[in-house]
Amino acid sequence: APAAPTPKAPAPTAAPTPPPAAVTAPSASDAKDEKDFYNKAPIRLEEVEISETRPTALNQAPADSNLDTYQPQSIIDLSFITNHLAPTADYSTIANLAPSVANVVTNGPGLSDAKRATLRGFVDTQYNVTYDGIPFADTNDFSHHTTSYFPAKMIGRVTVDRGPGTASSIGEATFGGTIALLSKDPRTDAAVIPTMSYGSNNTFLEHIEGNSGLVNQLGGASAIASYQYLQTDGYQTNVKMNRDTSYVKYLQPIGKDTTITFLSNYNKIKFYNPLPVTQQQIDTLGRNFGLSSDPTSPLYAGYNYRKNQTDFEYIGIDSAVTNSWHVNGKAYTYFYGNGSYDTASVASKIKETWHYGDNVGRYKLSAYRAWGETLNVTWDNAYGVLKLGGWHEYHRAKRIQYNLDYTKGTVLDFDPKAATGSRSAYNYDLVNYLFTTQLFAEYDWRINKDFTINGGVKDVQFKRTINADINQTTKTPLNYTKDTSKALGSLSANYSILNEWTVYAQASQGFLAPNLSLFYVPDPSVNQTKPQETMNYQVGSVFKKDRLNTDVA
Repeated sequence: APAAPTPKAPAPTAAPTPPPAAVTAPSASDAKDEKDFYNKAPIRLEEVEISETRPTALNQAPADSNLDTYQPQSIIDLSFITNHLAPTADYSTIANLAPSVANVVTNGPGLSDAKRATLRGFVDTQYNVTYDGIPFADTNDFSHHTTSYFPAKMIGRVTVDRGPGTASSIGEATFGGTIALLSKDPRTDAAVIPTMSYGSNNTFLEHIEGNSGLVNQLGGASAIASYQYLQTDGYQTNVKMNRDTSYVKYLQPIGKDTTITFLSNYNKIKFYNPLPVTQQQIDTLGRNFGLSSDPTSPLYAGYNYRKNQTDFEYIGIDSAVTNSWHVNGKAYTYFYGNGSYDTASVASKIKETWHYGDNVGRYKLSAYRAWGETLNVTWDNAYGVLKLGGWHEYHRAKRIQYNLDYTKGTVLDFDPKAATGSRSAYNYDLVNYLFTTQLFAEYDWRINKDFTINGGVKDVQFKRTINADINQTTKTPLNYTKDTSKALGSLSANYSILNEWTVYAQASQGFLAPNLSLFYVPDPSVNQTKPQETMNYQVGSVFKKDRLNTDVA
C-alpha cells in the first residue's frame, strides 16, 4: 500500500498581540517606588477603569498623601472625583473631602459659591488656589468664585497643601496654604463620553466629552474637548442658576522629550444671589428661604442676581533638555467679569432708601484681566535637585458701583448728604493694577537614599496702583502707588523609616499681599500696607500599607 502522506507542517503565524495589562491601583509593594513615580514619571490624568482583585487601603482612601511630602497634604484623584461626587460639583466640593477644609454651600453641591470656605481655619482670601501651577484670584482681596471656574468633570486632581510650602510655592497668599487643581488630560484612546444627570430641585446637567486618542500622524498628539450645561431651581427658594462651560486641552509631543500644551476654559453663568436672612425670616418662611417672588419686596429675585463670565487660557512647554536639566514654563491669561444687581441690605441704609417709596438697589461691575508667566528649571544629579524659577503677573481690574431705582429703571442718588451732580449716585469708580514678581531658588539635598533636606529662598515683589475717580468708602479721588518687597525662606526634611513609612518636618514662612481695602482711605501711606506673614513649624508622618493609609501631622 502506498505510504501515508507526510503531514504538512502548519504555516507559521504571527504571535498574538498580548492584551494590554489591566490598570491597577498601587499595591503596598509599590510604596517604595513612589518617590520616583511622583517626581520623574509623567502621569496622565485621564479616566481609566480600575481593576483590583480586592480592595486595599491604598485604592479605597478618598484622600492620599505622598511619602516624600514636606508638609501635611491631601491628594484627591480623578477616580474618586469621577466615582463618588455629584456631577454638579465644583473644586470646593472636592477639596471639602480633605481634613481641615470646610465650606457651606446653601444651594447644593456646586450650585452656589462656597463663600465661607476655610482651610486650616484661614478664610478664603488667605490661601492660594492654583490651576496647573498658575495662581488665580480676585485682585482686590485674593478671594475665589468657586462656581465660575473649572467644574469637577474638567478637573483631574485636587491637592490640598496645609502650609506655605517650599520656596518654589508661588501665589499672593501662601499665608494659609494652597488648594492646587490639575486639569484633566486627554485619553490615550479615541472616545466620546456623554453624561446626563437629574436630581432634586429640578437640577439638570448634560456633559459631552470627546477624546481624539493618540494621533500617530501628529507624533502622538492628543486632545480633549468638553461642553457642559447645568441648570437648577436650587434648594433655596427662587435661587436658580444656569451655567455653560467649554473646555479644550491639546498635547503636542515634539520629539520624545518635549511636550507643548494648549488649554482653554470658558464659563458663562447666571445665578440669583440671596441676601442674608434673619432667624425670624427662617422661622416664618422656612429654612430654605432665599429670595421672594413678590416684585414689591426688596428680596425679589428679579432685583438680586448676577451674570458672570470667565475664561482661562495658557500655552505651556515641558522639556527634558538633557538627562539632568528639565524646563517647564507657561504663558497664560485669565478673565473674570461680574455684573451684579442687588437691593440695599436690610441691615444698612434702610432709612435712606425706603423713604423714597421705590425699590432701591445697587449695580456693581467687577472685571479684571490677568497676564502672566511661570518658569521652573530643575537640575538633577546624584546629590540632589536644584530648582530655579519664578512667576510674573500683571493684573488690571475695573470696579464700579452705583445706586439705582428698580421701579423707575433709573440711576438714583439715595444719600441725602451726597453732593449733587451726575456722579453723585456712584459709590465708587476705580481701576487698580497689581504687578507681582516672585523669584525662587531651592535645593533638595539627598543625604542618602532615605534622608532628604530641602532649603530655599524666595524674593517677593509687588506693586499696587489705584486710580480712582471715586474711591471706595471715601468717595473722593485717589491716585496712589505702593511698592513692597520681601524675602522668604523655608527649610524642610523628609526621612524614610521604612519603605512604607516616612516622617517630615518643616519651618517655612508664608505671606499675604496687602488687600486693596487698605487703600480705601484718604491717605493710604498712613496704613501699614505690608504683607502679613506667618511662620509655620510642622511635623508629621505618612504611612501607607495594604491595610492602612494614614497621614498624621
